[in-house]
Amino acid sequence: MGVPRPTVMRPSTSVAFALSLAVALAGTLCGCADPAAGPAAGGASEGTAGAAGDGSAGVRGTTTVDSGSPIVYSTPRPRRPLRARLDVVGPAGTTAVAATAESDEQGRFEIPLRPGTYTIRPRNLTGAPVPTARPVTVTVRPGTWTTITIPFDSGIR
Repeated sequence: MGVPRPTVMRPSTSVAFALSLAVALAGTLCGCADPAAGPAAGGASEGTAGAAGDGSAGVRGTTTVDSGSPIVYSTPRPRRPLRARLDVVGPAGTTAVAATAESDEQGRFEIPLRPGTYTIRPRNLTGAPVPTARPVTVTVRPGTWTTITIPFDSGIR
């Protein structure tokens, strides 16, 4: 009679995907995302100059992410700053990217724009499926800075 051989278990594709997603999410949530995934840190950076204003008007604000919890609470959970990439499309009626910016470590950004209506398409810096945010439509008026908060969903339930 031979000695029984141990069974070697290989992780399935779904387990490997779940592990890679967990690693990417952990890097995003702790704020230690790969800096090579986007432009250099240090706040907003202007992309194309097509809709860049003279600095007297634009959009500024913060990007935040929920803390995520598998427990449902009766009160909203605190949000924290999140570095993110922001593609500004517009003005209305065009599909061109007018500017690209990145929020800083505190989630703050400032993008000078000419007056008009724009759509801001937020993306996380890691390229992972989460956290996600919906596009935000903003109207910039002459001589005024429009202030917004872009909420990201951590995907943690």
